Amino acid sequence: MTSSDQSPVQFVPYQRAPVLRAIMRSAGRLGLAISPETTWITLGSRIYHPDDVRPSDEPEIVAHELVHVGQWRRWGPLFGIAYLLLPVPIGLAWCRWWSEREAYRVQLAVHPTLEEVDRLVMNLWTAYGWPWPRTWMRRWFRRELAAIQERELLESQPNKRAKSERTPPS
Repeated sequence: MTSSDQSPVQFVPYQRAPVLRAIMRSAGRLGLAISPETTWITLGSRIYHPDDVRPSDEPEIVAHELVHVGQWRRWGPLFGIAYLLLPVPIGLAWCRWWSEREAYRVQLAVHPTLEEVDRLVMNLWTAYGWPWPRTWMRRWFRRELAAIQERELLESQPNKRAKSERTPPS
């Protein structure tokens, strides 16, 4: 582990990162749905966010980005290289798909619905350079949704059983 792995997470508005803002505007002109007005980016322990957004107002996005902080800490610079370049920046970019699905799983757990699955797939498709075929992404997220719903059901059953055991029969 390097000393940067121990650094606290910092939230940085894009106004304090003009070079990153310019890069994002260029990517937006290339047709990717990213802009400094809407997109959050994590680089190491820094989470860059739109200027007019307070991170405390967006807990789901912060949770998503914290997954990426953990990925940076586990993989170091290899994470950035893999995310951007392996195997290719557009199309079947498995490393990007792998890292984003881990982060979007957190958001799916907050909103475990088919509508959220469709929203996440569309966001991945438009904002991340088409990292994986949409049908494959949708299938993966639907399996995750089923697993989340099954866990919720199992977690609720012991509570019901315990409650019924405490309540005397009438």
